[in-house]
Amino acid sequence: RVGVDFTWYRKTTRDAIVAQELAPSAGFPGTRLANLGMIRNRGFELQVRAQLIESRAAALDLMASIARNNDRVLEVGNPNGFIALGNLRHQVGYPVASWFGPKIVSADINASGQAVNVLCDNGSGGTVACASAPAVFHQRSLPTTTGTFAPTLTLLRRLRLSALVEISRGRWMIDGDMSGRCAESSTCRQLHDPAAFTTPEVAGAQMRSSLNYALSNASYTKLREVSANYSLPERWVRRLGAERGSLTLSAYNLGTWTDFTGIDPETNIAVMDVFSATSYANTPPLTRIVGAVRLSF
Repeated sequence: RVGVDFTWYRKTTRDAIVAQELAPSAGFPGTRLANLGMIRNRGFELQVRAQLIESRAAALDLMASIARNNDRVLEVGNPNGFIALGNLRHQVGYPVASWFGPKIVSADINASGQAVNVLCDNGSGGTVACASAPAVFHQRSLPTTTGTFAPTLTLLRRLRLSALVEISRGRWMIDGDMSGRCAESSTCRQLHDPAAFTTPEVAGAQMRSSLNYALSNASYTKLREVSANYSLPERWVRRLGAERGSLTLSAYNLGTWTDFTGIDPETNIAVMDVFSATSYANTPPLTRIVGAVRLSF
């Protein structure tokens, strides 16, 4: 009736490939790939399968899973302790590919709506003028928790109804569309309705510092799939010379619940780059409805 799979892990990856800066004495600038990094991952994976109802009239099965991962960069092989990927960094002591940059902590808005007296985090609990502020940790870009929930209801052993819900938590992305409106055309709302935002967000928009106003929580819950499958009576399909037949109607990407300010938290400007976490002018996963007739001869 019930099956449970549980895995707990603590893994250390050594010799991770990182970009090492070449010594100037070598005569060639740039970097080379070398096995210098070390990353620690620890977490758990849990999957539960349950057969709640089983009768001739109806059967109800449930499958649920949750996985959590906490990663840390332990070594990068560089004396400065990090590898920069734009505003993302692999930095010792922090999650892989975390967002780093100056962090605005306070500002005042004058009568004309301009941010003044802008101060940033100095990296040690105090504040400093943003012009000389160091890059500090903002958020992580990879999720800490993922999960699925998939119920299946079978009626009269012929009609099977199923659904799939997915969750992702702990990921933060840059809303590149908002950032572009601010930086390229000055049409973002932060510049024209500052009263609707915090003063650090307004200051970030005016200073074109995307981490301070366009970094958005990309956690989501999605209704990924709903489907219905009907097994045709044998006497129907035999008239067609077949042994078995079924009708299927499926719908995909039916709903997204998220606080992400962009179009969709699954969009990415660089779809092939696992360490790119910026949405900009992307087409979101489209809703699709698919029907099928299957006959087995």
